[in-house]
Amino acid sequence: MMVKRFFGYSLVALALLLFVILIRAYMHQPDIHETNTERALVLDERKAIENLSRSIQFETISHPDYEKFDYDEFQSFLSWLEEEYFHIFKNLEKKYLGETLLLKWKGKDSSLDPILLTGHYDVVPVRDDADSIWQENPFSGKIDNEYVWGRGALDDKSGVIAILEAVDYLLTQDFVPNKTIYLSFGHDEEIGGRRGAGKVAEFLINEGVELEWTLDEGSFLLKDIIPGVDKPVAVINVAEKREFNHRGYW
Repeated sequence: MMVKRFFGYSLVALALLLFVILIRAYMHQPDIHETNTERALVLDERKAIENLSRSIQFETISHPDYEKFDYDEFQSFLSWLEEEYFHIFKNLEKKYLGETLLLKWKGKDSSLDPILLTGHYDVVPVRDDADSIWQENPFSGKIDNEYVWGRGALDDKSGVIAILEAVDYLLTQDFVPNKTIYLSFGHDEEIGGRRGAGKVAEFLINEGVELEWTLDEGSFLLKDIIPGVDKPVAVINVAEKREFNHRGYW
């Protein structure tokens, strides 16, 4: 009798819990944000493509042994960024953590928690004979009618250049974000990010910065990945190998 009574009470409690969850879900109204889309975006697509091509030509190759990094190549890439995106470096606060770049775009409302957009400009180390497999020189940045060729074209110099192109465009429109935006471009993501993303996390913690959220590199627009869906699908990556929040790594 006691066992039956216990299960009876449990079922009633579970039913009440499910009822509350369903009612709360039904009554929940998400915040609605209005977006002004009246102004057309006029981006210089050719410039963005050429800058991606140029970025690929820097052989910023990670290596498991930090002593074997070609730091001159990394510094050359960073110097080129400062020259090409001089408007950004003029208006945003700059900090280097080794060869990792951290930019701060100050927002209008300091009471809002900032956000962080991240990417990395190093490319994965490969075996010595891997270049012979390529159809094109992997550091040529060759532009043809379909592709920009080279290591880092997808992972992740395209992400770095896309962010910089977007910010550069917004600055030319005299745009100021409501909340502060941090931009972080790491130099050792392919080998774990210990001296890149790790140092950025450490710096933000020491500065008492609590981020609302971070956005790292994602996946791709893929065709025919979901049965029955005949349009390209943007796949969302919900985890990375070394993500961090304002308290450190998770």
